[in-house]
Amino acid sequence: MRLPARLAKAARAHSLPECQSFYQMPFEPFERYSPYGTPEDVAEFLHPYVEAGCSVFNVIPCASDHETAVTAVAELRQLLTSARAHT
Repeated sequence: MRLPARLAKAARAHSLPECQSFYQMPFEPFERYSPYGTPEDVAEFLHPYVEAGCSVFNVIPCASDHETAVTAVAELRQLLTSARAHT
């Protein structure tokens, strides 16, 4: 499920300062390598890598609070594990 445009824009806006701070550069050059949105959006982005055999991802969640981030990563893990089982 893809985020509606307004929510995708909000997710990008939330991720942008975190990523720029982490990489110490503007977000745009690495945006295409940095999925954002719901766990489903991120799983969809990572699915081709799962299909290619990747089984380990380094995920740095950006969320409004720690509990939301942990919950989202747990959901992402479940989605990726399920996808791996079906490939």
